[in-house]
Amino acid sequence: MVVGLSFIAAGLILLLVGKLANDGRLKRNQLAGIRTRGTTESNETWLAAHQAAWPSLFWAGVASVVVGLSLAVFEPSDGDSFALMGIGVVSMIALVVSATKKATRAAAKVAPGDA
Repeated sequence: MVVGLSFIAAGLILLLVGKLANDGRLKRNQLAGIRTRGTTESNETWLAAHQAAWPSLFWAGVASVVVGLSLAVFEPSDGDSFALMGIGVVSMIALVVSATKKATRAAAKVAPGDA
């Protein structure tokens, strides 16, 4: 149950932070968002990066919430729980890496004088 709730919380955080950044309501900061040298270069690179990353962040959040709900509601056997956790972790990592790559490329396109 606790693991399921942890997956749900992680997914909701991804969805919230990703949506706020995509909408331009999450300004550059040192705590939340995709923070690379390129994405934090300017307000324009920050916004472009997060708008490009949003679809992948959205699906990472959804995957985490679905896995969490499956673990919390259905309380699968130990073997099934480990399989679900593995699917959830691999999906989240793959989608967040994809989001970061998209963000980095988008930031590079709008970075002043670095082309």
